[in-house]
Amino acid sequence: MEQWRFVKIFSVYGGPVYMHWSTSLMVLGSLLVVPFLPEISVLIWCLLPIMILHEMGHAWVTHRLGLEVQYIELYPLHGQCVFEDPGYRKELYQIAWGGIGAQLLLLWVTLPVFLGFRWLGLENFIGGLAALLTVINLFILLLNLFPAPGLDGALCWKLLPLLWNERQDHHPPSSTSTVRKKKKKRNHLRVIK
Repeated sequence: MEQWRFVKIFSVYGGPVYMHWSTSLMVLGSLLVVPFLPEISVLIWCLLPIMILHEMGHAWVTHRLGLEVQYIELYPLHGQCVFEDPGYRKELYQIAWGGIGAQLLLLWVTLPVFLGFRWLGLENFIGGLAALLTVINLFILLLNLFPAPGLDGALCWKLLPLLWNERQDHHPPSSTSTVRKKKKKRNHLRVIK
């Protein structure tokens, strides 16, 4: 990662969150076009928090598994979480589900707000924002679940047969523990987009 291309915006679980210069430009540009293209501005301002939340979901699961989050990078249409290699397939698949889980949590919040405002006949800013967040989030969530290289679905769906086989064989989980003891750093890193 070349530092000059990124702006650090905050840290999560010990790993910095960087925004690529093109993403920063897109966000600033969206402020300039508000009077002319408000829909584009709102779309960008809805997309960015969903991307951040998705990558933070990967980081949260990584942290919960006792692994180190190296950093998160945010690009105009996607992000990536770089973390210590878990060493176990099962944990890698669980980390992949972390982004999906974060988006499901957002859906759990925005969908009732959207439906509640619609049911009450209140077509105001909050109801509209909840509707937009719900639709964009649902679209990105379903896209991410597609089992294609570069998407979370390429790893997520591999967890289900692994869990099924563990249950059928009555074997202990693939890893010895869900939380690791502090150990020497490994040089291997993994990336999930």
